[in-house]
Amino acid sequence: FQELTRSYLEAYGKEWRSRAPLDLLDALNNPEDYEEGRSRLVFLSRVIRTPATIGYDQVSNRIVTEANGQQITNMESLVSALKTAKDGVHSIRIDDVPYVIYLDPEASDSVDRTLLQRGLPALERLP
Repeated sequence: FQELTRSYLEAYGKEWRSRAPLDLLDALNNPEDYEEGRSRLVFLSRVIRTPATIGYDQVSNRIVTEANGQQITNMESLVSALKTAKDGVHSIRIDDVPYVIYLDPEASDSVDRTLLQRGLPALERLP
C-alpha cells in the first residue's frame, strides 16, 4: 500500500503519462473526483504472493476505500484500521474487482514475521 504521488507515476519512465495505470493517472489529474473526505489517496500497488494472499496476487494499482469498515483517508488511517480485524478477518475494500480483499489475521501476522526474518527492514514506513 502507498499514497499516490506524481513521483510514483513518474517511475513508469519517460513516457509515464501514457504508461502508468490509467485509473491512477486519472486520480492524480482529477483529485476532486476521488477526494471523498481523503487527505491522501491510498492504493494497493502490488500484492506479494504468500500463503496469506492466495488468489490476490494479480491485484495491483487499486484505490483503497475502506479497511475493516473504516474509511481510508491516508496511510495512517489504513495502518490504524488494520490493527484490529473485524469479525476475525481483515477486509480491504478497493475500487475494482474483486472489490473486497479478505485476509486471515493469523496468516498475515505469520507472513509478516517471515518477511522480517528474511531481511525486510520494516513492514511500514510512515512519515
